[in-house]
Amino acid sequence: GTCSENGQAVIVSVGGISPSPQPTCVGGVWSAVVNVSSIPDGASIVITADHSDSAGNPATQSTDTIDKDTSLPTVAITSAPDINSTNITNYPVSGTCSENGQTVVVSVGGIAPSPQPTCVGGVWSAVVNVSSIPDGTSIVVTADHSDSAGNPATQATDTVDKDTSLPTVAITSAPDINSSNVTNYPVSGTCSENGQAVIVSVGGISPSPQPTC
Repeated sequence: GTCSENGQAVIVSVGGISPSPQPTCVGGVWSAVVNVSSIPDGASIVITADHSDSAGNPATQSTDTIDKDTSLPTVAITSAPDINSTNITNYPVSGTCSENGQTVVVSVGGIAPSPQPTCVGGVWSAVVNVSSIPDGTSIVVTADHSDSAGNPATQATDTVDKDTSLPTVAITSAPDINSSNVTNYPVSGTCSENGQAVIVSVGGISPSPQPTC
């Protein structure tokens, strides 16, 4: 803070705790560093500063009140689907948070939503246009969150894949149905995504199980 009596001590107290040594007024200002770890979290912690001149005249005590909050907030990503051709311009990401009314700072592959979401009812959600991110794997999604005292939550992270290339499928063999194949009708074709199901229907009837590429 400020002070009028250069060379004179400023007697400081933060919640009843004093720095050692007390600061001296130099150039009309003073500063101190106090270990306040023993003060419990709470509101209206009183800070005082007293100052006297060399003749013993006391200044009017300066006071302020602050809050102490050292509890860390929390944030999590609970839904971050892979990016595909259907969600590329409106990619949804959401999660939980502890500080209602505080911002959750979200990034998907370095792209941030505008505006950033706010924690409401312990949850947050955002929609991000990720069309500028190239297709690939291990695209990082992050969420950061702080409380009103400035305490940061541990950053939440997730990784997703982006694949907007459209797959292909074709029917290469579909013979007419006759008395010899009516109970075991064969149909086949080509597909691009090995390991993925091909959803087949013949006149509204599906095989069980569906075939795999």
